[in-house]
Amino acid sequence: MYNRCLSALLHGALALLLAGASAARAHGPTPQKVDATIDIMAPCELVWSRLLDFGDIGAWHPQVTEVEATGAAKRGSKRSLTLANGESLTEMLVTMDRSAQTFSYRLAQENIHALPVSFYTAQMSLERGGIAGRVCTVSWSGRLYRADTTNEPPEAFNDEAAVSALSAFFQDGLNGLKEALE
Repeated sequence: MYNRCLSALLHGALALLLAGASAARAHGPTPQKVDATIDIMAPCELVWSRLLDFGDIGAWHPQVTEVEATGAAKRGSKRSLTLANGESLTEMLVTMDRSAQTFSYRLAQENIHALPVSFYTAQMSLERGGIAGRVCTVSWSGRLYRADTTNEPPEAFNDEAAVSALSAFFQDGLNGLKEALE
């Protein structure tokens, strides 16, 4: 009797352990984070005037070759970006806080060949610094999911590829903004 009870208990424990391992493996992707900053030797008001036009990203971002924008700089405005690789994606403005000099947007229509992500949200914000506020720190951050959300994505569409591509996109954009304003 004791052996049957012990055997049943061990079988039950093993079944629970296997079920837990299977559930953990079937979890899916976790959100990834990208943060980039740059100091620009210009007043934040000047930097903000460039960022305020949501559709003007093509004027300063070296990876953006064409922009089609709809709506003014307000919630729901959209911009379709054509990137240097010839692929396009669409983003939508979520918030625009003029007094805090910050805005957020999200991917509205994915194209995993433009950027290897299935979804992202991003925010740009400004902070005054330096003597007499003559330095503007621009922060660009994002939260994203990789292009292939299955459990075993190919290398081109995994977390590392997504983080690398969006990091490069943000940093290239900040470098282009700095070059355009200094």
